[in-house]
Amino acid sequence: MTREFISQQNDIVSMILESVNAEKIYLLGYTVTDQQTESFFTIKAVSWRRVSHYYMLLLAGVTDKCNGNAIQDKIENHCRPIVPVTAIVLDANQFKNWLQEGHPFAYRLYNSGDFLYDGGNITFEEPQAINEAEQNKRNETLLNQGINKAQEFLAGADLYRLREQNKMAAFMLHQATEQALITGLKIKTGLYLNTQP
Repeated sequence: MTREFISQQNDIVSMILESVNAEKIYLLGYTVTDQQTESFFTIKAVSWRRVSHYYMLLLAGVTDKCNGNAIQDKIENHCRPIVPVTAIVLDANQFKNWLQEGHPFAYRLYNSGDFLYDGGNITFEEPQAINEAEQNKRNETLLNQGINKAQEFLAGADLYRLREQNKMAAFMLHQATEQALITGLKIKTGLYLNTQP
């Protein structure tokens, strides 16, 4: 990691803390952009690399009165002038419960996540190791349910296509794709969030 990268992360954490009450902040990932400029005026191409987007998880404190979506919007809007940030906001106590229950997302993040900030008000107990056989069985069930839902939407799309109701067919294709992606995310990360109005 370069000094510039660490400095940018620190700036983003500071901006997040200016806008919301955070108990803990984790870096989930980032997008790196490479750019190369060639011109008549340069012998060697000028190139540079920068982080162009961050993905973060914020564990919100119990004193925060906003809901998760409002906090997420606040963070993303506040950080946008420096660099785009996609934030996932969870209640810190919910995350603590997930750890105790052996939730795969919480377990994986606790053990190998990039930890950026700790408010010091909530501590987590060391989680028990996940039972791989049980997790594989759960994932197989999720996969079968996801495939079944996607297939039903595809059948609906086919029916609407035969009836020449293309908008409804497209909607059903969209739903089938959404089910497939949600299933993949549930299995790979163990995390699934519903968007709330």
